[in-house]
Amino acid sequence: MTPAAGRGRPGRARPSAEPAGLAELRGWLRARKTATKHADGKPATFQDLADRTHAGNKEERERYGVSACTLRQTLGGRLPTLRTVLAFTYSTGGTFEDLAKAEQMWTAAERAAHPPPRKRPAPYVPGRFTTPDGLVRAMDGVRATAPRTGLRTLAGRAGLSVSTLRRILIGRRTPTAEELAAFAGACDAGAKATAALMDGHQRILAGPSRPMPHPYAAAASRGPARSGLRGPALAN
Repeated sequence: MTPAAGRGRPGRARPSAEPAGLAELRGWLRARKTATKHADGKPATFQDLADRTHAGNKEERERYGVSACTLRQTLGGRLPTLRTVLAFTYSTGGTFEDLAKAEQMWTAAERAAHPPPRKRPAPYVPGRFTTPDGLVRAMDGVRATAPRTGLRTLAGRAGLSVSTLRRILIGRRTPTAEELAAFAGACDAGAKATAALMDGHQRILAGPSRPMPHPYAAAASRGPARSGLRGPALAN
């Protein structure tokens, strides 16, 4: 039985699009190969191009000599080396200007294929909080600047179940000190942020502080002070 139309082969992932810089470089190299022909007008093969890289003087052979297979792989797969790109350009009759352009395009392709890692923002340090809602907001801020913010990833790094961490983050459950410290460690929060979380957590557990009574108010609540002196005796 043949597979239904429109269905792809099972188990085979579709190739991802290559970076624009790399696609531009390969398009430029393909165009150069297409334009390279024999004296009789026939298009040059990869073997013809490889033979050209070995036909120059000793210095040129050492600098550009490659195989037909290497040249073929330049047009597909991973990013080719700069030496291979220069050899491809040389084999298609490249001038010094062409070689300089090839190097410039390869540099752009290499930058597109291997972009620098995204710079992590500075870890968020929560301000003072005294309520469970404040704790939830503080944890959200710490999570937002973590290098890995996925719930399942953080739960695994913290040694918590996904359901437990989800309930903590939405305020359905107050974490223990151990769970909060594990969360901070999973977020790579740093010493200051961790200390701010733990201090606020301790304030929540301790409850709201009671204001100290004013000394005059305390004295008034006890009534007038009694003097040890007796007043004058009443006349009979």
